Amino acid sequence: MEASLELPEAPVRESLLDVVQSKLQQQGKAVLVTRLVYVAKLTERASTGDLLHGVHKKLLDQSHVGSTYTGILVVFPTCLLHMVEGPTSTILELLRLLRDTSKSETRLQAVTVMSCTEDIPSRAFGKWQTAFVDAPPASEKVEAVDPALLVQTASSVNLGFIHLGRTLAGMTEADGKSTLQSLSTSYSELPSQETLLSIVLAEDAPTLQEFLEIMDTPVSIDLDSEQTWPIPTPLKF
Repeated sequence: MEASLELPEAPVRESLLDVVQSKLQQQGKAVLVTRLVYVAKLTERASTGDLLHGVHKKLLDQSHVGSTYTGILVVFPTCLLHMVEGPTSTILELLRLLRDTSKSETRLQAVTVMSCTEDIPSRAFGKWQTAFVDAPPASEKVEAVDPALLVQTASSVNLGFIHLGRTLAGMTEADGKSTLQSLSTSYSELPSQETLLSIVLAEDAPTLQEFLEIMDTPVSIDLDSEQTWPIPTPLKF
């Protein structure tokens, strides 16, 4: 009777996020707080931020379990910017839900991840809030930001909203509400719709799908020897 040959199980491949979180756990860091910023073009013109607030609030509530999320959703007539802070697991689940939800529900035509910072030292925002900026429609001739200026432009927008969050956190609730209601005049660093749309169009900025493929997909490394036949003779030293 022939003995059966048991083949070893293939090792489980980890995503880039799995590797990072494993390292942090070894360092004694139980919760990793991430700040993510994405910009998106809307499928139709928005006259208020209510609908998009409701969509994102629903997705955020579905994505977090016992954790706190903070940040700001800024809605323009033709685009939006969302800066959200929370555990990395919450952020990634939000992006998965955003990807898997139909455009007819999210009202988002294209989503680009502008910035992602893991293990931030502190949150910029004290809570999650929404602001609507009433402005004329963006020009139909918006072009992608110059690749040489992409990092500088994205960094400027990112830092500006971090500053806004810290400013709002130091205000009374009434003053904070007033600031959000008049963001176009009370916040001098507010980017234009054209600036945000130029980032959405940038080929070097990852789309939502591309970002998830990097952060949420098992790492696969192809060795040259695996793609060559016959297999090269090992070097002898």
